[in-house]
Amino acid sequence: IYEESKYTAETLIRSAGFEKLNVYRPGSVTGDWLTGATTTYHGVYLFAQFTQLARQRSGAGPGERWHHPVRLFQNGDEAHHLIPVDAISRAIVTILRQENLAGETYHLTPDQACSARELEAALADYFGYHGVTFAGNQCVDRGTMNEVEQIFYDTISRAEHRYSAGDPQFDCTNTKRVVPAWRGSRIDHDYLLRIFDYAVQQRFGRGRVKTRSAKVA
Repeated sequence: IYEESKYTAETLIRSAGFEKLNVYRPGSVTGDWLTGATTTYHGVYLFAQFTQLARQRSGAGPGERWHHPVRLFQNGDEAHHLIPVDAISRAIVTILRQENLAGETYHLTPDQACSARELEAALADYFGYHGVTFAGNQCVDRGTMNEVEQIFYDTISRAEHRYSAGDPQFDCTNTKRVVPAWRGSRIDHDYLLRIFDYAVQQRFGRGRVKTRSAKVA
């Protein structure tokens, strides 16, 4: 539904007869590269929020590692084109300033996507858990899932099912041609920790907590 709505909107805009039309197709937008700041908490943030709630449910104390028995029915190589919001903003401004450009489509995605395994490793590091495993692409009877898995797949996977299979490949040729410095801000482990920390400190959009720490555990 989400992708279909974007396709429909873009089709309508293209049919409106604009003399010059730039179409920007960003990846999954995440927080500022330096601070992690964001105003929306969708996509990868829902996984972080579920993990925080699971940690609270486990009863783990400060600094205590806890068991998070969830099987991810993926192979770990699934690609996720996370892109910091400031990288997108800079690229769009650079393109808009070049008035001689003809209308084009610009994919604003990193050259190298972040893998599901990298995302899970950052979540485990930040929230201090162990026990999550990649079980490969398979269909599993809900009756064989443990209680935590059932909650996970009844909530996160239903809302964010498109993340399970990973993203397609994107052609950034146009972007690189007109934004010479474009590299898409390749997501690394430290950046993921920053966006998780910002989201936790902001209580996923509900307001900042009183104290700040580098990690939850």
